[in-house]
Amino acid sequence: MLPDIVGLNGFTYGSHYCSVDNKRDATTLACAYFNSGLRVFDIRNPRHPREIAYFNPPGATTPAYGSQHFNPTAFIQSNTQAGNPDWCSAQLRLDARRGTLETTCHDNGFLVMKFEHGVWPFEDSSTPPGEQN
Repeated sequence: MLPDIVGLNGFTYGSHYCSVDNKRDATTLACAYFNSGLRVFDIRNPRHPREIAYFNPPGATTPAYGSQHFNPTAFIQSNTQAGNPDWCSAQLRLDARRGTLETTCHDNGFLVMKFEHGVWPFEDSSTPPGEQN
């Protein structure tokens, strides 16, 4: 990973926010990463978590309101250049009924992603209101 982060400081590949499908009976963990998009893990066997999905949104090459990539006062200047990976640093919401994952990223804004048939939800997955995270 070291060649990937030359010139970057601060966030690099760190996860910022993780959410589960059901905090009382979790089967799935979804995490947002600053320079590595979104990752989803099967945690039904906590000793052997398994990545089941990922999405790396493109970085913007033109200014986007609200994106830290174009904030001249950002505290980490080397990470704020256009074209760098989009920062995903917000809460994620899994919806087992629809088979979707919702979140926001700095450049791409609000995202709704649908899992391919059979990937998620699992037979025992549920996302009751108020029971996520």
